[in-house]
Amino acid sequence: MPEGVDHRVRNILAALRGHLELAHESATSDRADPDDLLEDLSNALDALGRLESRLGVQVDTGSRPGPVPPDLAQGSDPA
Repeated sequence: MPEGVDHRVRNILAALRGHLELAHESATSDRADPDDLLEDLSNALDALGRLESRLGVQVDTGSRPGPVPPDLAQGSDPA
């Protein structure tokens, strides 16, 4: 990674990678446990949220689980 990358970002990325690797292992195991897979994926999503927060960005997943903000509902471009 470039030297300018904050050590906290590196730690979060390491945690995210670890959770995703565990989830992959859980999903491909002969003894796959849905609860373990769900926990690993939940932890990965938490790590991703921390990374987004640390970087000050929000990844648009294309889904809107909550109410649409008024500026978007009116069709205005927030950018």
